[in-house]
Formats: sequence, structure tokens, C-alpha cells
Amino acid sequence: MLRLLTIIAVSSGLMFASEILNENELAAFFKNSLSNEKSYGFESIKLHATKEMKYPVGWRAYFITLKFKVADKEIELKEIVFSDSKIISRDFIVLKNAKSFKNELFDKWNENIQKDAK
Repeated sequence: MLRLLTIIAVSSGLMFASEILNENELAAFFKNSLSNEKSYGFESIKLHATKEMKYPVGWRAYFITLKFKVADKEIELKEIVFSDSKIISRDFIVLKNAKSFKNELFDKWNENIQKDAK
């Protein structure tokens, strides 16, 4: 019985971990969450990459670029958001050392961008 419960728990965790948000789902979230903002308009989103997180289990990091229109200017914002396909979070912070997962990933992302530019 214990083996059966373990197999069910592991397989449901694997199925849950395989759910990945696509660019359209992320765009819908940002469009809905930013729709009340009058000072700028949400234009588009580009999903660059996703990375499965080792911790917390079942979460992914989404590397995106958001475009906004402010007056006559278009602004691009690089962003990393985290999701388990049900909840979106802007960051995770470790309580012991106040380490930000987002800052660590941004540093690696910027290093990769600089390497690609050379």
C-alpha cells in the first residue's frame, strides 16, 4: 500500500512539473493584471526561455521581455517570473541569507547575453 501511494505521489508530481505556461498564457496574465494602469499600455511579451527549478519543486523560471507603450515611446523590460502553472510569483527569497532567486538568475542571464553579443 505504501509503495502504491509513493508511486501515485511521484507520478502526479511529474505530471504537475511537466505543465509549462506558454507565451499566450503569460501574455493573458500580464494583460489582465496591467489592464487598469492608465499611464502606460501593455504591448507584448516575448518568452525567451524557461528553466525548471530544483527548489521549490514543480516551479519554473520564465525569462521574458515585456513591451510597454508610454506616450509615444516603447519601453522594453527584461523580467523573470516564477510559476507552478497555477500561481505566479515575482521572486523567491531564502530566509536564512536573504538570497533572491531572481537576482541570481538575472546575473546568469546577463552573463549569457554578454557572451552571445561577443
